[in-house]
Amino acid sequence: MYRVGLEMELKPVSGVSREQILESIRAKGISINYEGYTHEVMSSWKAVSDSSLSYGGFEIVSPPLAGMPRIEREVKLVCEAVKGLATVDRRCGFHLHVDVLNKYWAKRRVNVNYRAGKLKAIDSKPVRLFCAKLLKNYAYFQPVIDAIVAPSRRVADGSAYNRAIQDEWANITDEQLKMYSEDKEMVSPPRGLNSSARYNVINFVSMANYGTVEFRQFQGTLNATKIINWTKLMERFVARTADRKYKNRDCRNYPITVDGMCDFLGFGASNRHVRGWVRARVAGNGYPALTATESANIDNSENPINWDNSNPLYGTIQYNVELHMANDEDLYNTIRNFMDRHPEPTNPVVSIRLLVLRWNRENSFLFDDYALRNNIVWPNLVSRLYNGDII
Repeated sequence: MYRVGLEMELKPVSGVSREQILESIRAKGISINYEGYTHEVMSSWKAVSDSSLSYGGFEIVSPPLAGMPRIEREVKLVCEAVKGLATVDRRCGFHLHVDVLNKYWAKRRVNVNYRAGKLKAIDSKPVRLFCAKLLKNYAYFQPVIDAIVAPSRRVADGSAYNRAIQDEWANITDEQLKMYSEDKEMVSPPRGLNSSARYNVINFVSMANYGTVEFRQFQGTLNATKIINWTKLMERFVARTADRKYKNRDCRNYPITVDGMCDFLGFGASNRHVRGWVRARVAGNGYPALTATESANIDNSENPINWDNSNPLYGTIQYNVELHMANDEDLYNTIRNFMDRHPEPTNPVVSIRLLVLRWNRENSFLFDDYALRNNIVWPNLVSRLYNGDII
């Protein structure tokens, strides 16, 4: 998974000070301080001023975060801490940075810790191709993305903070992509956009400054479910665009629907977790045509997935492994292929356990190997798999 950085714009409710909000966050075990106006990347959470917000509004910014378990845990703690103390309005946004230049395919033999190195990396063929393909993929699925976000954040609204990607990017040909990546006379997005271009739905200006791509379209929110699922969606847009094993995946081979976008991004076919959340958002926002599916009973509730403590598995390693089974394409396909080949295996627990351990090893031990072996009730997990409760 790519590292991410979160920016949450908010306003204190009447009678509540900024320091009261920060103290509530600290009480949850999250280190955070008010840093005034700064764009410095820090190792802990920070609160910074934001001139675009009124009535004492400010921004809560995370450090670079790696791994979905940590992201989920810290986002939930922050959102719990500010509940009842802060609110959002139409001017507030949620912005997500995805670290791109620190990946091996981007930096190659360039030191991207310095601005000169970042600029050199930006001019390289892999990064130029990535920028063009990301614009293409996002523009192609823009109708679905618009249906997810609030009306004030849809590109048709013409918001100054949500400038659309030009339509022609959705239809760019493979030949044009190749020409763009190889011809340095064609200015790359991070080089060619002026400072005001950081208000586009995708901000490439941040790549020259921080090595990140910033997604700016989502509305302000203090809802952990929305933040987590939007983060998963946008991180997956970057991964499916950048990672070489997906280089032949063309968005135009997928329908412009919820299922088409989720299939392209590699989210599991189950109507749960990210796919279920997207479907519920789109249906609830009044776009039933985009949710067309053979599956029945679309859940239109705001929060169709149970993210709270009422789930007995919540917070356990088994819960997080099950999330990855539903949402990680490689693990999903591995498990699904095994279940299709062995609908009634004699000893599925051993086989499923070995498949998960192998996947974990191939993914640089995303989960602690000892905990994975010993802290999961494997018979329960396998039973839930074959009952259709996970994928």
